[in-house]
Amino acid sequence: TTTTTTTTTTTTTVDVCVGVTCQAGACHEAGVCDSSTGLCSKPPKPDGTSCTTSGPCDVSSCQAGLCTVTSLAPNCCGNNVCEVGENCNSCSSDCESKTGGGPSCGNGVCEVADGEDCRNCPADCAGKRNGKKSSRYCCGRDTSCSDSRCTSGLSCTESPTPIETSCCGDGVCHPTLEAGTCSVDCP
Repeated sequence: TTTTTTTTTTTTTVDVCVGVTCQAGACHEAGVCDSSTGLCSKPPKPDGTSCTTSGPCDVSSCQAGLCTVTSLAPNCCGNNVCEVGENCNSCSSDCESKTGGGPSCGNGVCEVADGEDCRNCPADCAGKRNGKKSSRYCCGRDTSCSDSRCTSGLSCTESPTPIETSCCGDGVCHPTLEAGTCSVDCP
């Protein structure tokens, strides 16, 4: 007697892409789902296609499937350059402001109204603190600028020294600004 056994094998193919939607990205097209892996292809968009990066002044485009900054927009607040049309009020991130001036011991001017005298600023304010009491004097302390001894070889003022606030971008090259930090005003 001969016995024959028959085995039947059934193969079922499952489509892993059922329900998968391939999405487009900033620099790639939607693509198609690979039925063997369930992963989407990501064909790159053409180089030069516009895209957006995080910088406020970035000009970006797709390069080999990646969004790349290609340049900075001109006259854009946030690009670290103070440009025409910007100033320290409208774009403080690009255009600096400084306060300067005021009294400065060593500048050759006895600035009495600002508190300089022969004791705290002898470089600017004349004085004689030794010798006979009748010949002693101190410009800015007990002797006014109208005394010729206070202006002999020096300058003396009893008016307050103005404090200057400069604003890059206001069209004026202030002494407190420099070409390196405010080329829009100080070329």
